Amino acid sequence: MLARTRIIIAVVLPMAVMLGFCNSINKAPKETLVDGVIGVMKYQHYQPLEINDSFSQRVYTLFLNQLDENKLFFHAKDLDRLSKYTYKIDDEVRARTYTSVDDIIATYMERIATAQTYSNEVFSNKIHLNQNRVFEIPDKNRKESKNTKELRQYWKDYNTFLVMENYVRKMINQEKSVRLEGDSFVPKPLDSLMNQAVLEVKKNQKEWFKRLLRLKDKDYFDMFVNCIAMSYDPHSSYFPPRQKEDFDIRLSGQFEGIGASLSERDGYIKVENIIPGSASYRQGELKSGDLITAVAQAEEEAVSVIDMPLSDVVQLIRGKKGTVVNLSVKKPDGSSTVIAIKRDVVVLEEGYAKSALIKDEVGNLGYINLPSFYADFNKKGGRSSAEDMAKEVAKLKKDDIKGLIIDLRYNGGGSLSDVVEMVGLFTGKGPAVQIKSKNNALDVYNSHTPKALYNGPLIILVNYYSASASEILAAALQDYKRAVVVGTKHTFGKGTVQRFMDLGSVFRSDDAEGSVKLTTQKFYRVNGKTTQFTGVIPDVIMPDRFDYTELGERQLPYALKEDKLKPAIPTMKYTQAYLKAISSAQTSVSSNAFLQKQSKIAFNINERNQKTAYQLDAETYKLYLTGLMGKQAQLDSIKPDYSMNLDILSKDRSVLASDSIQLKVRKEWVAKFSKDAYLWESVKIIRDLQ
Repeated sequence: MLARTRIIIAVVLPMAVMLGFCNSINKAPKETLVDGVIGVMKYQHYQPLEINDSFSQRVYTLFLNQLDENKLFFHAKDLDRLSKYTYKIDDEVRARTYTSVDDIIATYMERIATAQTYSNEVFSNKIHLNQNRVFEIPDKNRKESKNTKELRQYWKDYNTFLVMENYVRKMINQEKSVRLEGDSFVPKPLDSLMNQAVLEVKKNQKEWFKRLLRLKDKDYFDMFVNCIAMSYDPHSSYFPPRQKEDFDIRLSGQFEGIGASLSERDGYIKVENIIPGSASYRQGELKSGDLITAVAQAEEEAVSVIDMPLSDVVQLIRGKKGTVVNLSVKKPDGSSTVIAIKRDVVVLEEGYAKSALIKDEVGNLGYINLPSFYADFNKKGGRSSAEDMAKEVAKLKKDDIKGLIIDLRYNGGGSLSDVVEMVGLFTGKGPAVQIKSKNNALDVYNSHTPKALYNGPLIILVNYYSASASEILAAALQDYKRAVVVGTKHTFGKGTVQRFMDLGSVFRSDDAEGSVKLTTQKFYRVNGKTTQFTGVIPDVIMPDRFDYTELGERQLPYALKEDKLKPAIPTMKYTQAYLKAISSAQTSVSSNAFLQKQSKIAFNINERNQKTAYQLDAETYKLYLTGLMGKQAQLDSIKPDYSMNLDILSKDRSVLASDSIQLKVRKEWVAKFSKDAYLWESVKIIRDLQ
């Protein structure tokens, strides 16, 4: 078993998103909570801040942006009044009083209620879609409304735009159905489409405001505390207890519960799908589309969950393995029943490493998809991504593979110790990454694998969302000239290391609840360069639909700056065979019609993103939208003229043979890569390396 410490290098969702409009269970006093976070940051953060006006300005700006980045609630007069707090937060931290925060939160909650009133006013009157007015969509770069009068008009225009968007799409879809189906299709009157559009937007807005109004003062204060952490760097965060639990689940890929994916719909908790092999799947009665109306623990009295936040319902349903939860369920046919399910360990298999065989003209090629660098820190002998990677490589070697492709696209990182050991699977024992701490102490992290497990041709696939541990693996194998890195213009660009610190443990206080994820180190490539800001630049650049979108560390506020160290290994060079294969691949990419399509899509997406103002006239908007959809249709008509033969490994097939559902899921997973352009070009590189 690999020795693993609680070191995290991953990109995670911002706190405002992680809160997910759910009420916090953290009841720590405000003063204790802030003292704890500030204390941890002061002594443990890689680059601690002075608690001064600059700190105050950072926190103030982050908090206002978290609350109302798109300027839907505060107007200019609000912001003018609240601006007096820009440089006072540092004083309040020292005084342990938070008048400014209380005022900002109170004002914000009032503005939400006001905005709901403005929104409701729109639907109480006829909505006209033939206006000369121009509407600027919600955006961080938009100028805020001057006063309540302008804000009321903005909400009128906003809802009018949402109705127009919905209505025009319905018109376009109906016209398409008339063309395709002819007389067999009976179109609805335009008035009917309009009424339907109004009702749908009204319903969506009602649900949105309901979720916003569920948040309490404590939830917003937790958000403020998170902004304190984020003022140090974008990857430091405060986690209330419940969000920390969710993070651990995502990192480990396991939790104890019933194994059903849930959503919140019209006040009900709806079952979206059942995880194959889970407790719900084995019990068999709970189905997709069911509505959960109440939850009871074993013999206890049922608790109604109608209009309860989804996060609270999840906490009621989760529980220890072997315990029973009773779900009161309303079926799609209107019938009701109570379903008893014995909880068990739920394994999120989609988050684990999986492999497939590519049957090519040169022989079998291996493909491994690694969604994250997962590790179960809370369980001795828990699942490890490095160990799983070794197992997948070993299985593929038994099929006599002539080359291997490791897919790190959309892999946001995870366990540092796992990626260090993973580097060694392909390089053997030696430096994998360099780590620098706040006191400039430098450590070289070495893989302990005495001998490389695989020595053949190797491709690493990355994209803009490959971050942290993904960048360590790609960079190390590139520096050793052990692999050809293939992907977008650059990876995410996160070169920092985080640790979790439990506030209760640090301060030995039951009042100090929650955890702080804070940046304690920076990591560097073995060639001495950094991935911070710049990311990893692939050897073969592939077009991507996000090429014109601003992505990565460089876009995040208060990100740490890039620098470099001395190399930990001698400079290495690709062999002539590799250089020739890389050159040939770039030529192949430039002539790949399907890949070039990605560049055109990226341009069109960017073109639409640049447009922020629209006339509130349905016919004008329809012309714009049909033109854009026409361009998209032309691009969609371009299909790959190639197909790869991917198959499940024989060993996996025998293991899955007893579970038809799992086997079907794996077959579908394999099939979706058969026309993957990035994979196709990677296969061609391996051919050139034979």
